[in-house]
Amino acid sequence: MHPRINIKVVGDGVAARGCARLLDRSGFGLMLEGSPRPKIPAIMIGATTQGLFRDTFGRADLFRGLPAITRRVVAWGPGSDELTLPHSAVIASEEDLLARLPSPTESAETTDANWTIIASRPLPEGCSEQHFGSRTARAVPVRLREDADRAACWVESMAAGWLFLIPCANDGGWLLEVGAPGDMLLPGSRLVSRQIAKAAGEAVLSIDPAEALPRVNVWRTDSE
Repeated sequence: MHPRINIKVVGDGVAARGCARLLDRSGFGLMLEGSPRPKIPAIMIGATTQGLFRDTFGRADLFRGLPAITRRVVAWGPGSDELTLPHSAVIASEEDLLARLPSPTESAETTDANWTIIASRPLPEGCSEQHFGSRTARAVPVRLREDADRAACWVESMAAGWLFLIPCANDGGWLLEVGAPGDMLLPGSRLVSRQIAKAAGEAVLSIDPAEALPRVNVWRTDSE
């Protein structure tokens, strides 16, 4: 009989919760270590990802009652026509999603881990990141116009970046500004700006280049 492998999962977000669930279900000894960080205010979860969540956590009703997105309206490229496409997604805050997921419990009989999965920042010493690009992003709360379609999301590109707008509870929404800040992008917007009545506050999630661009984490050994 092979000895039981013990795995530590570091993090307290959705990724850590999913890792813990799959490892525990597969019979590994589970160790948990929190890594607090600001929670993401709004996540749009597509139909395929919803299916993965339901299978992983064994909850057919996991997304019941969440606001649904059934249309995606896109204006991509200078002078492009607006295109409405079918979409299937729900909107949830990270805190709401975590509250719906079963909490993991430790099952390891030792404090020594054979493997460690880092599912949240900060990264451990010896691990460096290789970055590709230099774009920045911000998430800004906005108030939608009364006639804005609450079952749609909007995507628009411009020379200096792009905008992504999703509705949330009541008449609120979240605007993701990628590239230039919104006060530079919105005046030239033909699509997204028409859905917004006004900003509803300061950016609550400013994403620096290290967060908004593609990256690969590299573990460096003593021999390198």
